[in-house]
Amino acid sequence: MSSLMEILRLGTVMDFGQNELGNRERRKPKEVLEAEEKAAAEKKAEAERKAAAEKRAEERRAAEAARAEAEAKSAEEAAKARERKPPKPKTDAELAAQAAKMATAAMAAAEAAGELDDNLLAAALPAPKRPARKPVDAEAEAEKARAEQAKSEKVQRRETVEKRQELMEQLQPCQQLLMLGFPPEEADLAVWSNFGTLTNGQLEIRQSNVKRVIGDYALGRGLFARREYAVNEIITVYGGELITQEEAKLRKEARESQSRRYLMRISDSDFLVDGWQFASGISDTPNGPDGCFLPVSEDATQWVQGCAPMANHNPQSPNAKLSFVSLLGRSEASRLYPRVPVLRANRDIQVGEEIVFNYRSSTMFVGGGGGGSGGSRSVPTVIGGGRLLDEDDDDDDDDDVEDDVEDGH
Repeated sequence: MSSLMEILRLGTVMDFGQNELGNRERRKPKEVLEAEEKAAAEKKAEAERKAAAEKRAEERRAAEAARAEAEAKSAEEAAKARERKPPKPKTDAELAAQAAKMATAAMAAAEAAGELDDNLLAAALPAPKRPARKPVDAEAEAEKARAEQAKSEKVQRRETVEKRQELMEQLQPCQQLLMLGFPPEEADLAVWSNFGTLTNGQLEIRQSNVKRVIGDYALGRGLFARREYAVNEIITVYGGELITQEEAKLRKEARESQSRRYLMRISDSDFLVDGWQFASGISDTPNGPDGCFLPVSEDATQWVQGCAPMANHNPQSPNAKLSFVSLLGRSEASRLYPRVPVLRANRDIQVGEEIVFNYRSSTMFVGGGGGGSGGSRSVPTVIGGGRLLDEDDDDDDDDDVEDDVEDGH
């Protein structure tokens, strides 16, 4: 009886312990339960993501294998196609040899059968047949060739123009200084902020002291200093339009073109400056105080451009020389642009002196005398990588632009 009571007591204790554990489980804080549920959900989501990633990777591997197989098959078919070369058309001699061989075989067979006659012999010697040739219309073929050539030249010209426009857009900072007289923001302002112009009063254009006048102008124009210049000081910029060699050729060949007298090649580059863009805006006759020559318009760019195109040629006693200066100084970006042509003083220059330089030894005018009202015919000279070209210059380089040297404004 006591054993039975002990067993019942132990069972009661065990039931109580299990109930107590269940109660403790149920008495867990809500936050703990939510955290456990969230962790379980995240674990499940992570497992699903891994499964999806493995599935995508498997699909990519299958797609790559299929693509590789397709490429291999395509390459194999291409190789087989290259091996299957079309039969080469037989020549007349080959066709004649084949016909003779067939005839010989046919006659041998007929002779063996005792049936050789003229009809069988004629049948055994078939004439080789060639496809009939259509009559050629020479005029139509020539017209077709001309049309194709014109189309090709039109496309080439369009591509050349577009390429030239794209190139010149990249050179806008240099063009801005030459055509508008304003240095770009990236330029070395210590060099380009104070060169001589008509607006700042450092220079003026008056009747030249150079006696010899060649050209269409009764009065020769020249460039004069209105302040003192020290040796090697920049006097002014050779203002004008920056153009390519191809454009220079077109302007040189244009009828009644004045650009040929002002085209000047920039040293160590494929570009030129057309000084006629500046000179064409200056009056042909005195229109300012004390007989000065001024721009024809109040808002003309010539007021602020460099005036070097108006400087005359004097080989005996030049007081200036032409040099080429980097737009951006010594920076790495300076290599992107052609150097800017400027006039420097090669001795001290006093107020009122005419600015003159030796075209022949200081610059590389392309067949033109550049600016100035007087001077003599130039002789071709190679200076610092540039060319001064004369009509007698026997140069085999088709890229060179040649013309007569005409001095005189």
